[in-house]
Amino acid sequence: MTNRFLSVSNEDAEFTEHQIRHFIIAKKLGVQPNVSREALGKLNDLWGVRDRDDIVYAEYKQLWYEVEKEIEEANNVR
Repeated sequence: MTNRFLSVSNEDAEFTEHQIRHFIIAKKLGVQPNVSREALGKLNDLWGVRDRDDIVYAEYKQLWYEVEKEIEEANNVR
């Protein structure tokens, strides 16, 4: 199986998507996201260089966009 991204494994991308969902949903609800320190630490290890690396930044933004789109589509289906 090939990796979806250059900078992280598929498993780490799935973990990131899961955590991004928490952030987006919490923002929509106007509450603090419930993310453990361990999860935040892992996210920082995976994506902490995104501000200095264009590829990592693009991949992180793509993940965020995909999750936002998924949530919006789920909200529009009734």
